Amino acid sequence: MKNIAEAKFNLMPYCYLVKGAKRAAIYNLEDGDVYSINEESRELLEELNKGISIGDSFNRVSRHFPVSMEEIIEFVQELVKESLGTIHYGEKMISINQIPKLEPTLSFLWLELTQLCNLRCLHCYAESAPNLSNPIKIRESGWIRVIKEAHNLGCRKIQFIGGEPFMVKKLLFTLIQEARDIGYKFIEVYTNATLIKEQDLEFLRNNQVKLAVSIYGSIPLIHDIITQKQGSFVKTIDIIRKLIEKEIPFRIGIVEMKQNSAFIKSTITYLNELGVLKKNIKVDIVRSSGRGCNKNLMDPKLVYRQSKHKASFLKCSSSKFQKAISGHNCFFDKLCVSENGDVFPCIMEKRVVLGNISYSTLAEIYNSDKAKQTRFLTKDKIEICQDCEYRYCCFDCRVMAKSLYAKPSNCFYNPYTGEWRDYNKYKIEGGDEYVGAKKGN
Repeated sequence: MKNIAEAKFNLMPYCYLVKGAKRAAIYNLEDGDVYSINEESRELLEELNKGISIGDSFNRVSRHFPVSMEEIIEFVQELVKESLGTIHYGEKMISINQIPKLEPTLSFLWLELTQLCNLRCLHCYAESAPNLSNPIKIRESGWIRVIKEAHNLGCRKIQFIGGEPFMVKKLLFTLIQEARDIGYKFIEVYTNATLIKEQDLEFLRNNQVKLAVSIYGSIPLIHDIITQKQGSFVKTIDIIRKLIEKEIPFRIGIVEMKQNSAFIKSTITYLNELGVLKKNIKVDIVRSSGRGCNKNLMDPKLVYRQSKHKASFLKCSSSKFQKAISGHNCFFDKLCVSENGDVFPCIMEKRVVLGNISYSTLAEIYNSDKAKQTRFLTKDKIEICQDCEYRYCCFDCRVMAKSLYAKPSNCFYNPYTGEWRDYNKYKIEGGDEYVGAKKGN
């Protein structure tokens, strides 16, 4: 029988060891699972990856950590059992698959056509309202130029948003037609649906336009409190029924806040009964952007749910990992153009202005040093996050950070101790109820 101490161990080709300041994580890109390992296990794998035998690796690790050979063997065998590695007696090491960094391509464009809105929602990221006055607006020809330039950059997905896009319906329909004629594959309008007329539905269907519709409750009382417009619920639901009837594709966006948190389940049930499929309903806790920074929209339960207080992440596929090592999960392939021509890396990230289409082409802005700085903003460049083993599986929303390079305020993990800070203790010590980034900070 061969002596296992003389054997060598390698991670499987689809597994990657990501080191943190204290601990490390093994990313299994075949099934998407991420395994957290302690300090001594990290050092052991580093030694084994050099092609050193299990016995020799134990000798090196045991100089710094109180571990036994039996524990080392048990750990290695557990990795084999989980299909994370293999034991062999040959000289040849198994090569880890090399994942090249992605070449950036603009794939999605937000066009914020207006800041005007017939509603005044409590949480609006854009701080839209019915009576706003913006003297600087992009003309129709300017919007058309942007749509063409984005298409030339490779963009095939576009969303028209506001404000409320139907406040400028003539412009909206002109741009939809332009986008369809140019060859965009995905065209969506984000709307509260209260201004849509029945005759508009035919145009939307003929141009294969998808809608994203905001709803906040299953009864007028809840929905209208949030929109601050009596009768808005009835109008929105009426259009939802017609969208179902005319088979126009749409999805529902529910922003959860203190005012409607207790009614989210009943709202989803109500929408299901109307005929809206569960897969087409998304619930998102209010983000700290615009009026969403108002602390009165949050309560401790929502803050807790929005926080990262344990090692719970979505599956990390090979494509997700590749994007994470290449650039920012949102900024990498998206741009937003506002009503006054300012270009941002994200619809909610208004602290970073990349340029203005009145003075530069979209290509010039996209290829600028400032745009590249945000596009290639991986977690390796974020304070504290750069030393975290979870940095490639953790979704990063810059809105939840107090500056472009700061660790998100809602994360309670300390990579230098390898421990998750107790949220309840944080509250007792007087931590902020609503941590996030305010506009202009």
